[in-house]
Amino acid sequence: MRRTRYAGLALAAAAALLAPAAAARAGVIYATDRFGGTVDLFTLDGGRTRFAAGLGTPANVAFTADGSVLVAAQGGGPVPGAVVRFGPDGSRSNFGADVGQPFGVAVGPDGTVFVSDASVARRVLAFAPDGIRREVVPGLSFLSPLGLAVDAAGNLFVADFNRVLRITPAGEVSVFGAAPNGAVNLAFSPAGDLFLTTGQQAIFRYTPAGAGSVFATVPGRSTGLTFDDAGNLYVVSSAPVGIGNDVIFRFAPDGARTTFATGLNATPGLAFRPAPVPEPSACLLAALGLACAGRFARRRR
Repeated sequence: MRRTRYAGLALAAAAALLAPAAAARAGVIYATDRFGGTVDLFTLDGGRTRFAAGLGTPANVAFTADGSVLVAAQGGGPVPGAVVRFGPDGSRSNFGADVGQPFGVAVGPDGTVFVSDASVARRVLAFAPDGIRREVVPGLSFLSPLGLAVDAAGNLFVADFNRVLRITPAGEVSVFGAAPNGAVNLAFSPAGDLFLTTGQQAIFRYTPAGAGSVFATVPGRSTGLTFDDAGNLYVVSSAPVGIGNDVIFRFAPDGARTTFATGLNATPGLAFRPAPVPEPSACLLAALGLACAGRFARRRR
């Protein structure tokens, strides 16, 4: 009886220790503010805090495997464009050099960082994990390269004005799908479909085969977008005039729309970051060990 009681207590302790870890995996959404030069964090229940300030026209956000946050900041006036890196230790530095007016930023499965340059250069750059910088497909005539996304196979997708381009790791270029004029940002859903904000009211969805259709619409211009790990889509509806009029809408996987956040300024980029799964603590492992020992003792009796 005593062993059974100890086993029950151990299982209860394990459950109590696991519950905060499960809750912590909700994650946060990063949202850029071009006017204010800031990046804010939103919890999935709508709570809002400031992540960074003093950025020159921030556009989009991406994350590296070491926990760093990369912000593509286009600059303006005397402030040059830069990809700003925020390290896990809180450090802040510029990532790479000569990036023009970076708008899109994405990280490939091998750690390569891709950056779109929206200046007159109209190019996409790649920074390998060893720091070597190259131009993706030199000589390719981009129309207006903005949002970027990378799939699990390392294929790079580029929102390029009225089309979505696919560039393989070998450098082969094809038109993945047509788009309305003014294509802005890209994001993959957990199911593997590619979504595009158009700079218009429509949000496009492309199947893995490249078939595109309108998924939903927003009242303003669709700009930033991201998915959480439950498959909910978050889209910025940007107001044509005024400050503080941008809205983030949340679309459930079935397309149902709700208002997630209001009062944003010129927000071209959203990025969801899952909370890290904590390592099992010594207490948790001990509790699980006691539970297993108790069950084994009962079977032997």
